[in-house]
Amino acid sequence: MRIEYELAGIGGRILAFIVDLAVMGAVIFLVAFFLWLININADWVYLVTLFPIFIFYTPCMEFFNNGQPVGKMALMLKVLQADGKPPELLDIIIRWVFRFLEIWMTLGSTVVILVSSGELSQRLGGRPSNTRVVRLMLC
Repeated sequence: MRIEYELAGIGGRILAFIVDLAVMGAVIFLVAFFLWLININADWVYLVTLFPIFIFYTPCMEFFNNGQPVGKMALMLKVLQADGKPPELLDIIIRWVFRFLEIWMTLGSTVVILVSSGELSQRLGGRPSNTRVVRLMLC
């Protein structure tokens, strides 16, 4: 069975990433504000509370929203397996492990090069997980 879909371009993926950063920033701000309101002054509490939001936002959102963090939802993008099914937990973990190297260690340059030049527009983490980011079409 052949499945056809339009792969997401680099521009939409970057915008989705920026939206997700804004969402993470807003959530971190609200949690920090709440901690401040209840008068918690220990730095370690902020670190233990806020750092996991930044680290685990994307894999949790992809898992619980079938491949769509808020940024991808807003731009009508979705992570799918090659066969068109939503990503499984292992796929999401593989993508997440590579994310640190691809995005944060190279300031996104690896992603831009790979997605722009690759036949399947995949990040490095999309290759072993056999996932793609696709554009959703309105019917």
